[in-house]
Amino acid sequence: MATASSLHAIVWARLSSISAIDVYDDEPPATPATDPDGRVRKYAVLYGTSGNLYSTRLDGEQRCLLANYQVTCVGGDHARTLECVDAVRAGLVGVVTVDGAQRVIRAREEEAGPVRYDAGVWPPRHYVPLEFQLFAP
Repeated sequence: MATASSLHAIVWARLSSISAIDVYDDEPPATPATDPDGRVRKYAVLYGTSGNLYSTRLDGEQRCLLANYQVTCVGGDHARTLECVDAVRAGLVGVVTVDGAQRVIRAREEEAGPVRYDAGVWPPRHYVPLEFQLFAP
């Protein structure tokens, strides 16, 4: 049976394989790397949850795990942030192997909302929180 930690490891491995961006697991740096123009370089931060247990059989035993993940895409400006969004969506969504079976990391179908601006940190940055799910029956 899949566990919260095993699913997180699968999602992290997939996210960290995206070479176009920097990635962090739950703890972004206080001072992220910048591009030559002084603006924050594109990066994504993975935030995992413990997931929800479900029963899919008549015996009522909860053996299925639905894990939800937030991946916050960040950049020093609007364009870099959207480039990060595109990289994460292209690299994270798709088929993975969980306990020897093929499963799918899928993006939540709700709109993530606008690119947000955080002037309360230095250097300032833009960000978009995306949501993904991995279901392991």
